[in-house]
Amino acid sequence: MSHLRLLVLMLLSLHIVGCSVYPTDINARLVQAENDAAEAKAIALEAKRLAELAHSQP
Repeated sequence: MSHLRLLVLMLLSLHIVGCSVYPTDINARLVQAENDAAEAKAIALEAKRLAELAHSQP
């Protein structure tokens, strides 16, 4: 499993555990999920950029 997929799965599992341990208003959970998704996307893009940079090195 790639490091990126593992990272995304870890972030999602942490979010799911957080939602079930601390039940909050549905709208607040949706906002948090959107924020988490945006953060995961940013991390994924940075990981992709770094992987491409590492791959291009001699």
